[in-house]
Amino acid sequence: MHLPERQFEIGQKLEVTDPADPKLAYIAWVVQVYGYRIRLRMEGSDSSHDFWRLAYSQDIHQVGYGDGNGQTVQLPIGKFVILMGICTFKYVSLI
Repeated sequence: MHLPERQFEIGQKLEVTDPADPKLAYIAWVVQVYGYRIRLRMEGSDSSHDFWRLAYSQDIHQVGYGDGNGQTVQLPIGKFVILMGICTFKYVSLI
């Protein structure tokens, strides 16, 4: 079986499709690479929510992929601040 060549680096930011709802995606960081598997951490989360994906998974994309493909990128876990009626997002990266 021929696997597509995909290179991932620790700290790389990706969009990951939600397996429960393909119209949604999340921002995640690569925290470990192990052969054809990568361990991902959702933006704003801690290591207790890390998950693994195969490097050739069709659920992993470069940041910005969802913009042109009908996916809604979910906001990272964190704090929301309302200023003048506008909801803005403020977070502290855990990496």
